[in-house]
Amino acid sequence: MGTITLATQAAPGTPATATVVVYAKSDGLLYWKDAVGTEYPMLIVATQAQQETGASLVVAVTPGRQQFNPSAAKGWIECGVAADIQASYNVTSITDDGAGVVTITWNVDFSTGSFCVVTGYVGGFRRFIAASTGTAGSTQLVSRDEAGTNTDPTNYFAAAFGDQ
Repeated sequence: MGTITLATQAAPGTPATATVVVYAKSDGLLYWKDAVGTEYPMLIVATQAQQETGASLVVAVTPGRQQFNPSAAKGWIECGVAADIQASYNVTSITDDGAGVVTITWNVDFSTGSFCVVTGYVGGFRRFIAASTGTAGSTQLVSRDEAGTNTDPTNYFAAAFGDQ
C-alpha cells in the first residue's frame, strides 16, 4: 500500500469546473475546495480519548464512538415488575428482588461504582424510585410509596451516565 504526503500550504485558488483540490494547512487538518471556491474540512473521526474529554470541535463522532462521551447514556431500561425487559441498551439482565426492588445488570460495566442513575416509573402516585445500591456492574432500584413501604410500580425506567 502506498502513501500520499501533503506539505502544508495556504488555501489554493478555486479549482477548475468539475474538480476539487485536497490540501493540508498549517493547523494540521486536511481540507478540500470545490469548483465554486468553498473550503471544507476533511472528516476526521474522533478517538475514544477525544470523546471522553469532549473538548474537540474539529473531529466527527461515529455511532461506535458516541457512547464514550460523558453526556451519553451508557445504559437504559424499561422493565416490568416481573423482571421482563421491555426495551433496553447495555443491559444483560434484570432480577426481581422482591416487592419494589429490582437489580439491573449492565452488559459493559462502569469503571467504578460512582455513576449517575436517573429513574422513573409508571403506575401509582406519591411514589419514588431510587437507585439504592450500585457496583460497577449493577444497580438496584427501590420503589416506595409515601409511607415508605416497598411497592411495585407498573414499569420501572432507568438511565445511567458515567465512565465505562
